Amino acid sequence: MSQSITVTGLDELIRRMQDAAEDFPRLRREFHEAIAAEIQDDVVKSLGSRARESSGKVAGWQESVVGSGGGYAAVRPIKGKDGHGRAYGYITNAIESGHAISRPRKNRKGYRARIKKRYVLGLHFYERARPTAEKRAIDGANRLADTIKQKMEEKA
Repeated sequence: MSQSITVTGLDELIRRMQDAAEDFPRLRREFHEAIAAEIQDDVVKSLGSRARESSGKVAGWQESVVGSGGGYAAVRPIKGKDGHGRAYGYITNAIESGHAISRPRKNRKGYRARIKKRYVLGLHFYERARPTAEKRAIDGANRLADTIKQKMEEKA
């Protein structure tokens, strides 16, 4: 008596997996582009809600970026300088992290500085956007996995 095991459908499964793998770079880039736009919205909203940054300049200096291979998403200041020759990234970092205030340089007798504190507190708008960004990335990764699953099932 001859015993054998027959496996069918393996070639079809491999073909579906290869088709899904070919679509993955495009899907990954689309995923990161969507996440980057959502994170940028969170950062801009966080900046806009701050009374000290009501003009919207710093919010307008933020851009969403996706890696060249589509493997990451980020929000960062645009490249370039403002009208005074200061880099947008330098200004954004000072607002995000806080900065020292230079002491008055008046040496006149009886001069009293109006400034009463030594530093400006940071706004931490990137840090405040991080938890929401992580949650959106996890939700987006689940949607990406569902999309890949549907594509594999469609090919059946």
